Amino acid sequence: TQNAYIGWERKRGAIIELIRFLRGGDPAIACFAGDREQLSRARYLLALDADTLLAFDSADRLLSAAVHPLNRPVIGKHNIVTAGYGILVPRIGTDLNFGESIFTGKGLIDIETFHTVVGRRFPENRVLSHDILEGAYLRAGLLSDVEMTDGMPANALSWLARLHRWIRGDWQNLCFFGRTIQLNGSSRPNPISALSRYQLFDNLRRSFVPVAALVCVLASAFTGWRAAILLCLLAFLSTALAPLLAAFRALLYGGRFALSRRFFARTLPRVF
Repeated sequence: TQNAYIGWERKRGAIIELIRFLRGGDPAIACFAGDREQLSRARYLLALDADTLLAFDSADRLLSAAVHPLNRPVIGKHNIVTAGYGILVPRIGTDLNFGESIFTGKGLIDIETFHTVVGRRFPENRVLSHDILEGAYLRAGLLSDVEMTDGMPANALSWLARLHRWIRGDWQNLCFFGRTIQLNGSSRPNPISALSRYQLFDNLRRSFVPVAALVCVLASAFTGWRAAILLCLLAFLSTALAPLLAAFRALLYGGRFALSRRFFARTLPRVF
């Protein structure tokens, strides 16, 4: 989808238009065949990407959690979910085939809650990184025992293009840091929680990490050898510390089995 027009508001627009259609609206659906009345009774929408693979029973587990009384979303003041969850998201792994590239945004969406809370919430054509905002308004619950896998970019240029798109979208969300937001020319209270604001900030912080690492490497050329080693070590750990800790933890709890492909391959087999 890089440098390509894929419809109004991209993936977010496709979900909004489909949910409006399911709730009796008249969106820009080019062709529909079948009984629309059957679709109007749908309660949940499972959002996936083209390269997402479902693990065994993932959909069943998501639905089982969604229908639990404590997880049903409750819309409170300022038209935001205050209890329960409007989106249930699985744990996302990485597909070992390393084929395609696409951003996350996978999970089970409560159709009625999505339509009520974020159907017309955000300004048009100004929100690129929409997933984190939708999760902030709908309360996204993590199901750590349900897993899906994502593909990876085919080459470094594709990875950099995706990263550029993500960072650009994260900085577009700056307007959601304050206590009020501008929508359709009017100022409205911003009801997202402090945790959601921290998540927005953390995305911006991470965008500075590669720049800070590069500055450390360049600065090491103009310092003594002790300071140079320290700067280079900081640059290395800024990007490698999290993967190294994850690998150590996998070996600690998984043993030699963690080094095998079977440790990661729990997805449905592909059928061609």
